Amino acid sequence: MKKLRIIFIPLILTVIFSACEDVIELDLNDSESKLVIEAVIVDSVGGNYVKISKSANFYDSNNFPKVSGADVKISDEVGTIFQMTEVAPGFYYHPTLSANYGETYKLRVAAEGMIINGTAVMPSKVQYDSLVVEENVSSFGDDGEYRVRVYFTDKVNEANYYYMKIFWNGEKEEQEALLDDVIFDGKSTSFPIFFYGYDLGDEVRVELFNLSEKMFRYYTTLAENADGGFFSAAPGNPPPSFDKDVLGYFGAFSVDSKTVIIQ
Repeated sequence: MKKLRIIFIPLILTVIFSACEDVIELDLNDSESKLVIEAVIVDSVGGNYVKISKSANFYDSNNFPKVSGADVKISDEVGTIFQMTEVAPGFYYHPTLSANYGETYKLRVAAEGMIINGTAVMPSKVQYDSLVVEENVSSFGDDGEYRVRVYFTDKVNEANYYYMKIFWNGEKEEQEALLDDVIFDGKSTSFPIFFYGYDLGDEVRVELFNLSEKMFRYYTTLAENADGGFFSAAPGNPPPSFDKDVLGYFGAFSVDSKTVIIQ
């Protein structure tokens, strides 16, 4: 039987060990620092960026040194080159880049004495049909009186992968959803945001991202590794996005967004 894959991704992944006696630090500082590239392009202007930093040691996990002075370019299939500008330390941006569906984009980063290349294909866009408010009868999530449900129609005979972000009164919620269309290919479907309940007057925005299979596997691997415990199977490595030994990803996303007021 086919199964729908839905993965809920916690925004903040924290492991805390406490004890009443001495603090014991494990020898986890020997890992080699690597470049970390987070590159995103979307189907509208203003949402593309490339972040470049360096990985940190375990006990410095909140301190990721930014990499400035890199040469960052994104090019499309016809050879148009978008030179990214560093607008903040380690943050590179282009004001007019907007990716087209089905096209392949190339990323070239020259930094730290290396030239790193990656490719990403912009997936087709599946738009919302509607975002509907309904009574919260679920035993999951918060105790608010209402919840929202996303309705959309999947494209037929095409593998589609979805990623949802939820915002409540302008603030991003901690839980996110990641799913594929294995059991609803080409059908109208709905997805309840059942892990949160809302009250009258609340504003809820849901952003629906279409992503490639490569990015879907990247996110699912990260989520599965994060959920693993001491007795779980050995974690896998996310599929590589680049031709050099660096961390991160180059992803292309088509995005649709809807907002509803609970009333």
